[in-house]
Amino acid sequence: MRSFAFKTRYYYWFFSSFIRKYGRIIIPVFIGVFLLFILFRSFGDRLLFNLNFTKRRIGLVVTGDRSRLPQEILPLISSPIVIFDEKGQVKPMLASSWESRLDGQEFIFHFQKNLVWSDGNAFTTADLDTTLFSFNGMVTVKPIDSYSVSFKFQNQLANFPSLLTTPLLKNNFIGISGNYKVGHIKAEFGEMRQIDLTPLVSGLSPLVYKLYNTNDEAILAYKMAEIDTFDTQDAQTAQLFENWRNTKVSSVFDFHRIVTMFINTQKAPFDNKNLRQALSYGINYSKLEKFVQRAHSPILPFSFAFNEGIKTYAFEPEIAKSLVDKNNATGKKITMYASYELNEIVDEFTKSFKEIGLVVDARYTGYIPTNYDMFLTVWEPNIDPDQYVFWHQTQKTGNISNMKNVRIDKLLEDGRKEMSQTKRRQIYAKFQELIAEEAPAVFLYFPKLYTINRR
Repeated sequence: MRSFAFKTRYYYWFFSSFIRKYGRIIIPVFIGVFLLFILFRSFGDRLLFNLNFTKRRIGLVVTGDRSRLPQEILPLISSPIVIFDEKGQVKPMLASSWESRLDGQEFIFHFQKNLVWSDGNAFTTADLDTTLFSFNGMVTVKPIDSYSVSFKFQNQLANFPSLLTTPLLKNNFIGISGNYKVGHIKAEFGEMRQIDLTPLVSGLSPLVYKLYNTNDEAILAYKMAEIDTFDTQDAQTAQLFENWRNTKVSSVFDFHRIVTMFINTQKAPFDNKNLRQALSYGINYSKLEKFVQRAHSPILPFSFAFNEGIKTYAFEPEIAKSLVDKNNATGKKITMYASYELNEIVDEFTKSFKEIGLVVDARYTGYIPTNYDMFLTVWEPNIDPDQYVFWHQTQKTGNISNMKNVRIDKLLEDGRKEMSQTKRRQIYAKFQELIAEEAPAVFLYFPKLYTINRR
C-alpha cells in the first residue's frame, strides 16, 4: 500500500514538472494537431467526392429563394412526418401513428423512436422548429414528450395531417432518414450556386446540383458540359436536343401540376358567368394536343375525391361566340397575363378568342398580377382535396380568381370539418360540380416534364 502511494506521488510530481516545463509547447502543438486532423478530414472527404467519377451533375432552375435548399433536393436528404400514397391518402412516415381529439381541433402525433439525423444525433421532438408548423399563428405546437407532439387549432381542421408532407430539416441543412446528406455548398452573395450531396446508402452515386436562374442558363450549361442532365417543361428546349447523338430526351406527364387559366370573376366582363363559360367553349383544345393530357377539375386525378362525372367543356366556337354576342362583349379588349414558359400556347389562345369576338392583349409576368382579366399559369394544387385557400372568398392571396360564392364557401368549410373520408368525397364531388358550372378558371392540361440526359 505504501509502495502504491509512493508511485502515485512520483508520477504526479513527474508529470506536473513536465507540464510546467514544456506546457507552453505541448498545448499549442496538441491544439494544432487537432485542428489539422479536422481540416484534413474535411479536405479528404471533399477530395474523395471530387475524385469520384460516378457523380452526376444536375442542372436546376430556381427562381425563388436561393438562400434555402430547393424543394427538389429535400426528398433526397430527408423524410416528412407523413406521405401520400398512390391513391392520395395520408400514410405515416417519420410518425408511427397519430390520433385526433376535440372533433378535429387537436392532433397528437407519435414519432418513431429510432430516428437519427444525418449528423448522427438521435431525433427528439425538441429538435422540431415549431414555428414552421404554426401556419401564421393558427396552430399551437407543443411537445408532449421526446416522441410525441400536440397540434391545436382554433377551428376544426380534419385534414391537418396532409399539411405535414414537407421533409423535416434541422438547422436548414440536416435531414433525417434520407439517402443523402448535404456535403458542401457553394454560395455567392448569400445565394446558393452549387449543392453537393453525399450518399448515405451504398451503391448510390454522389450528386452535384448546379443552380441557374433561367432555362436558357441551364441550356448553355448543358451545351458546355457543365451538367449531365436537367429537367424542363419547355417543349422547344426538348426539341433542341432530340437529334443530339449523345443525348436522350424523355418525358412524363406531371399529374401534380395543372396548366390553368384563372379568370377574374370580380372584374367586368367576366363577373358574368356566361362569359366565363364562353372562354371554356372558345378554346381550340385540338391545338394543344402535344401538351395533353387534358384536365377538367381543380382536384388532382389520383385523389380519392376526384369526380369523373363533372361537366366538361369541348371546343364549341358557335356556342362561345353566341354567348359573347348576347352579353354585348363582342370586340371587348381583355388583358391576359401569362407565365413566361407558356408563351407557346398564348398565341393559340389569342387566335381562338379572336374567332369568338374577343381581343386579347397578352403580357408576360413572373408573379401573380393584381389587375387582370385572365392569368395563365402552371398551378400546383394540394394533393388533399381541401382547396379552401384557393376558392374561399375570405382568402385574399390564394384566391386568384377572386371567387365569391356562398355555396362553394360552405362546401369548403364543411370539407375541413368532416372526419369521414366517405362524406368528404361527397362534399368535394359537389364542390367540383359547382366549380365547373361557375367556371372561375379553365383547367387545361397536365404539363409534360422533359428530362435532357447525357448518355
